[in-house]
Amino acid sequence: MIGTIVKREFLDNLFSFKFIACVLVAIILTTISTIVHVNDYCDRLDDFNKGMASAQDALTQVPAYSFLKIDIYKRPSALSIFIPGVEDESGNNVTITHREIPTSLKGGLQKNEFATIFSFFDLSSIIINIFTLLTIFLAYGSISGEKEGGTLSLALSNGVSRARIFVGKCLGGIISITVPLTLCFLGGIFIVLLSKSIQLEPDFLLSMCFIYLFSLLYLSSIFLFGMLISSLTKTSSQSLIIILAFYLVTVFLLPTTINSAADGIVAGKAKNYEKNINALIKQRNTDLDKAERDIAVKSSWVFMKAMPERVSALLGRLNPPDTIAHYEIFFERSEKLEEDYAQKIYALRQQDSKVRENTDRLRNLALTLVPPSCFAHAAELEAGTGSEGLNLFFQQLGLYWHEYVRYLDKKRAFSLLYSYPYPRELPSADGILVEEVERVWTEKKAPLWTSPAFRDIVKRNKQYEQEIKPLDLKDLPVFAFQRGKFEQRLGSWLLNVLVLIIDNVLMFSLAYFAFARYDPRMEG
Repeated sequence: MIGTIVKREFLDNLFSFKFIACVLVAIILTTISTIVHVNDYCDRLDDFNKGMASAQDALTQVPAYSFLKIDIYKRPSALSIFIPGVEDESGNNVTITHREIPTSLKGGLQKNEFATIFSFFDLSSIIINIFTLLTIFLAYGSISGEKEGGTLSLALSNGVSRARIFVGKCLGGIISITVPLTLCFLGGIFIVLLSKSIQLEPDFLLSMCFIYLFSLLYLSSIFLFGMLISSLTKTSSQSLIIILAFYLVTVFLLPTTINSAADGIVAGKAKNYEKNINALIKQRNTDLDKAERDIAVKSSWVFMKAMPERVSALLGRLNPPDTIAHYEIFFERSEKLEEDYAQKIYALRQQDSKVRENTDRLRNLALTLVPPSCFAHAAELEAGTGSEGLNLFFQQLGLYWHEYVRYLDKKRAFSLLYSYPYPRELPSADGILVEEVERVWTEKKAPLWTSPAFRDIVKRNKQYEQEIKPLDLKDLPVFAFQRGKFEQRLGSWLLNVLVLIIDNVLMFSLAYFAFARYDPRMEG
């Protein structure tokens, strides 16, 4: 009997206009959206590969440690094709130096207008918007419609048990949802697998299976809620109005309200960096100036190649001994100070990050009670494309920064090597030129740059610059982002899945209880 009811429900749904219309819209949107997101992913991957190649090339041309910076690019995830999360909105690279620990991405590709339009219609959005409506259309008249038509009274009067009717309708409706959902998932995955340029994660298919499971749990909870309302109302129109109101509240109103409240809390409390950064930078500059003043050896003059950064300059080969001695001490002190203040500035940002993380934890806990948001967050956690995945990237980046600084210490980078890639001893002819310029500098009878010896030094330094060999950075630590292991991802979304399971059990129980209390004799 249950099989007969399931078959009838499925066939009734299958040939209904509302079912066909919603399914066609879902399949068309999924296909177009997946193709657009695949092309977007390929563009982002190409940008990543070009950036990585450029960064590697730059590391082969570093003349001194003052010029060393590491551009790190975040590889796009193939799962972002279906669950973009924040990956589409953020940049794709950071720059590491000993003077700064990055806390935000920069760069990234600008989307074209077509991609921007369809960026909204990712798989999770299609499930939350299109499939939720499909589920509502299948559920709202499942009981109340048969009450109006009298078929439910007839079935009950013929001795068909309520349990069999209810279970059959549940299974028929959920199977009706499962078929198009499966088609959309398989179609999207098929398009991805056909694209040879996509670099899939080793557990890509496993992650897609879990996201599919989350989708089924979410949609079945919505269907069972629809059956509950349908059992409690007398007409299909009443049921539809109530369920659509629920849809608007849970899909749009509640998430918007909760997110706005959380953003307001963050904006009001995460001001530690804003309040203290200027004072900290001022203190850093004061300490740097003091460090230079406290050096006993005073530089008399220095030929430098000016660069945008404060001390990113290459000392010319021809300099007097006191200048060399001065900068040998200065680099050791100043760059250590820069390193220390980088950590202090990072600590300021981390205090604000803690506020954001705590607020996000409360936000997500509240949104867990809202079925569409609960599903969307679980999908982002499995895909690793949400804010948690981005936080993991920066946590690993912070650890890499410390590894990078230890490498610089091991190489004695904060010594004269920082900006002086030459032997300390000068050839005799060069020494004579330096002494002559030193004499002009000391006598101050004429501007230094008018001295023939100084002009000769400028020429000689340019010649020496051509002879500089790049640093050997083959043993430089390499950053490699490690996506969370399955056990970690399981722990992150387990609460969401448990909530969805509880929703299903609760809605099933309440819907069955409401259906069991239905008395045909009370109709009319």
